[in-house]
Amino acid sequence: MRKFFDKKIAIVALFAMLIQVAITKWVYPLFGTTTQNLYSITPTGALTSQTLGNKLLGILSGIIPFSLGNWAVWIAMFIGAYALMYVGFSVYEQRWAWKGRSESSRLWAIFLYGSLGLYALLWLAKWIGYSTIDVASFSISLLIGIAINYVVVAGIYVFAATKVKALNFLRI
Repeated sequence: MRKFFDKKIAIVALFAMLIQVAITKWVYPLFGTTTQNLYSITPTGALTSQTLGNKLLGILSGIIPFSLGNWAVWIAMFIGAYALMYVGFSVYEQRWAWKGRSESSRLWAIFLYGSLGLYALLWLAKWIGYSTIDVASFSISLLIGIAINYVVVAGIYVFAATKVKALNFLRI
């Protein structure tokens, strides 16, 4: 069992999050495409509310207005990235889990395990009655989009970790 806060996972999550922000904000729009939210824990109307509490709750629960100048957005994204990586690493360490042969395939597997674990947990929460959770419907196109996005992020991550000597500590 991993300890709750693992420095290695935090560093990997932070770097992967920065890559994801960069490609979502600047690269994907060049191809006329965007990413979509997989889940939201509060209704989207919470952001239109004028109370600070509702806006903060909305940001921390997955409704993120993409503003690079807002520190709360960065904290919420890091919490989400860390949770995804923590679940992914925990599943990856199981004996039965597919490990991958290259560094990028290992990281891709960790991303995928983390996403599936969190997605399943949110579906379960919605199924048992937490009606304020909004989870994207499962579809083949959603799965293909997630897989392609993770291949891109893992590829950039591994390229940077292997080619830039200062980033060698990022290797998985």
